[in-house]
Amino acid sequence: MAVTNVGRGADSDVHIFYSRVLTFEDSLYLPEFLGNVLAHELTHSLQGVARHSSEGLMKAVWSVGDRAEMFRGPLPFAAEDLDLLRAHFQSEMSPAPTLVATW
Repeated sequence: MAVTNVGRGADSDVHIFYSRVLTFEDSLYLPEFLGNVLAHELTHSLQGVARHSSEGLMKAVWSVGDRAEMFRGPLPFAAEDLDLLRAHFQSEMSPAPTLVATW
């Protein structure tokens, strides 16, 4: 459905193969499905690592049960995915070093 070439920040390329997304079997829920695909790939970009989880949004392949769950709301993140996202945002939000003149 999609691929992310993981780099660092703006160096990550996210590609969604919309023609593949359109093959999703239930077009009524296509927006929810596409939203989860986008969230999955953007998370790869933010985490900066090429990895998948055993459950939740960052699974490599979603099961029928996962796809049914995403129609009730977005798929959840696994704990390790939340840790990677927190680490990314903490590094992005840390203050820039300040220069102090010494005499």
